[in-house]
Amino acid sequence: MAAAPNRFHFMSEDDIKEKVRGRVPQNTRRNTSWSVRVWNEWAKARNATEVLGKQLRIPMADNLAEFGVDDLDVFLSHFVMEVRNKEGEPYAPDSLNYLSAGIQRYLREKFERGDINILDGSCG
Repeated sequence: MAAAPNRFHFMSEDDIKEKVRGRVPQNTRRNTSWSVRVWNEWAKARNATEVLGKQLRIPMADNLAEFGVDDLDVFLSHFVMEVRNKEGEPYAPDSLNYLSAGIQRYLREKFERGDINILDGSCG
């Protein structure tokens, strides 16, 4: 018995990824973009500054996938402790959580880094 011609719709991997991407709520996409933008602004400022006589080179967000979980842990620890809002004040705990979640989402979506879970500290 032959299958009905319209019963199945076969999709490429790219089609599936695009469908999944389209299901992400706009606020979530906005949060991810904000998190990456804040990370890049912080990394640029951090890399232009010598802290306590040491230079810790922080990668821009597009290069984060090149690093292992131990390096990411160091970078993220500095990020959470050093990042400030536009007025120079520390972010509220909820905002730090949103920033961390956005960076985690970015690593998972763009680089397929499912081995990273910033929010509960389990990596690898």
